[in-house]
Amino acid sequence: MNKVVFHKSDNFKRPLSRVRTRYISFLALLISIITFTSGFYFALFMKGPNFENQFNEIMNRPDFENQFYREIMKRLTPIINYEIEKRFEEAN
Repeated sequence: MNKVVFHKSDNFKRPLSRVRTRYISFLALLISIITFTSGFYFALFMKGPNFENQFNEIMNRPDFENQFYREIMKRLTPIINYEIEKRFEEAN
């Protein structure tokens, strides 16, 4: 077997950029594992019966979207009317 013999004066410290690169790659690996795992669990949740039941309940509510938009318009109507009157007065 060939042994590589190093001289004692050789200094084998890793450069700072290499250490930093390892930390960055480890952090990237950790983030990708977390992202993959959360996506996997979400896919499992969507396949489950609980998700189907909740989704059907929401979709079967009468005027779910219309009620939401009605609430928004009820709150925005005074602001819109004020802006229209203000601009009308500025024009005259």
